[in-house]
Amino acid sequence: MSWLSRNLFSRKRTNTSTTEDESKFTVLEDTVEPEEDLGPEPTDEEIDNIDALFARLSVSDVRRYEMRLQRHVERMRRQMRRVAGAHYPELIDAADSVASMRTAAANVSSHLSQLTTMLHSSSGPVSPITRTDTSTSSTSSTHVYAVAAQVKVLVDTPEQIWKALGQQRSLHAALLFLIAQEIHDRLHAQSQAADSSDVDPILAFPVIERQWTSVAPFGEQVAATAHAALAEPNAGIESCASAVCAIALLEDADAEMACTVFLARRGQTLQPMLDRMADLNGPSDVAGLAVTLRGLLDHVRQILDDYGALFGVPEHAR
Repeated sequence: MSWLSRNLFSRKRTNTSTTEDESKFTVLEDTVEPEEDLGPEPTDEEIDNIDALFARLSVSDVRRYEMRLQRHVERMRRQMRRVAGAHYPELIDAADSVASMRTAAANVSSHLSQLTTMLHSSSGPVSPITRTDTSTSSTSSTHVYAVAAQVKVLVDTPEQIWKALGQQRSLHAALLFLIAQEIHDRLHAQSQAADSSDVDPILAFPVIERQWTSVAPFGEQVAATAHAALAEPNAGIESCASAVCAIALLEDADAEMACTVFLARRGQTLQPMLDRMADLNGPSDVAGLAVTLRGLLDHVRQILDDYGALFGVPEHAR
């Protein structure tokens, strides 16, 4: 392998020379004469323990073993030449790639050093900026950032409302919608009041109108979800309170209207029980009628308790 170590990092070989080298190795392999069968090749244990081998074998066996060992060495040499010949172009390309990488790394390091020198040499006194220009620029940037933050809230609102509705959080969804509505109204007011020197939010962020088009239908959807939550027979006090507050906010309802909506929706949950009682009119249905009537009374009492908890005046405030 000495020829390989001497020529590995030399100039590139042409395809013609590579082909000639490979043909030489092929000729060497083809001209090897067939060898006499001297038995299996020596193992690593035999090679490492030569003393035991001499003690165990006779002179003729040792000579025969020597011939086997020489044959094994010659076979390994041919195999190494064959591998080197097959991968010779790849080794040359790898050596050239290493040389190219070294040159490129040196160039990058040189450019970085020049850039550092230029930065140090160009650092000088900064031209002063008047207080008026700084104040105006700072105010304009702050206004743009504030508008961008509001637009970000407007863009994220549909996803947040969907998530709240999926979790049966009617009040949270209603608040998100009202916040988006307030942002849209404020941006419109700023756009109408903006002069030539101010930033017009509607012109600077066209996404505002497109996003509000997708947010506006959620108002009716959240209100409908709140009404449906009040009509659920197994709705708890927290769910009812969230639904009533959402309806009051979205429909601008006062306390009296909210009470009416609550009693109307919760009263709808009694209709299935009344229908079952109407079907139980035979003498044999007395037990079932009693059970249904007891459940109806319990449900009415629960509705009245929820009504008192939501709309009643606490004892300490009377």
